[in-house]
Amino acid sequence: MHMVTKIQQLQTTGEEGVEVLVNEPFENEEWKGQFTSKICHLQSKFPSWLAAFAPLNSMLIEEKAWNAYTKCKTGAQFGC
Repeated sequence: MHMVTKIQQLQTTGEEGVEVLVNEPFENEEWKGQFTSKICHLQSKFPSWLAAFAPLNSMLIEEKAWNAYTKCKTGAQFGC
């Protein structure tokens, strides 16, 4: 988890990269761990010709993750 966070920080500049919305502990009947909600801004990863035609929100990914070592549940939504 530390390495993922470090890479995200290195790739985040200006309006690009990862925007962390929520990072907090969670606990339910099965797991206890860390919940994160992020938006990944990927404009620079798209070819310029495609980015010129694509709506801005189509280059975003919203990720929600529940991390409870050794278990992890992740979901992503494109174009949030």
